[in-house]
Amino acid sequence: QPSVILKWVNHLQSLKKEGKLTKDLWITSSDDFASWGGTDDTSYHVKDLELLMKAVDYISMHTYPYHNSHYNPEFWKVPEGEEGLTDIEKIDNSMLRATNFAKSQYIAVSEYVKSIAPEKTIHIGESGWATVSNGHYGSESSKAADEYKAGTYYKLFSNNYTNILCGSYLFKDD
Repeated sequence: QPSVILKWVNHLQSLKKEGKLTKDLWITSSDDFASWGGTDDTSYHVKDLELLMKAVDYISMHTYPYHNSHYNPEFWKVPEGEEGLTDIEKIDNSMLRATNFAKSQYIAVSEYVKSIAPEKTIHIGESGWATVSNGHYGSESSKAADEYKAGTYYKLFSNNYTNILCGSYLFKDD
C-alpha cells in the first residue's frame, strides 16, 4: 500500500534534511506501472499515492509485457490480416506490439504522474523478456519465452530508448 512506502520515503527524506543522509541521495520506490496509477483501475488513484509521488525524488516504474503475454494477450495473438505472414514475421510483429504495450504503460503512468507532480522524472526500473520458462510462457504453453523473442524485445526496447532522466517520455518519437 502507498501509505507504508510513503512512511519510509518520508523517513528517509527527513534523514536527508537532517544531514544524516547525503543530500544527493535519490529516494524512490520502484513498482509496477499499475501501482503508479498507470491503469484504468482508479482504485490505485488514492491520496497516499499522490503524496508518495510528491515525496520521492523520481518515479521508478516497471513494465512487463512478457508477463502480460499471458494475462493480457492482445499483443501476443496473431491479429486478423497477419495470418499469412511467416512465423518470424508474426513473432517480430508481436514483439513490436509488446514494446508498444510497454510504451503505453509508460505513457499512462506519465500522464497520471504529471497531473499530480508535473516536475517528477519517470524512470523504467525493470523490464525484459525471459529466454526460458517452465510455466505459462514455456514450450508447453504460450511459447513466449525464448532467446529470439528476448533478443528482439531488447533491441526494440533499446532502439526506442532515450534519456530516462530527462523528464520527458522515455520513448523516442513522442
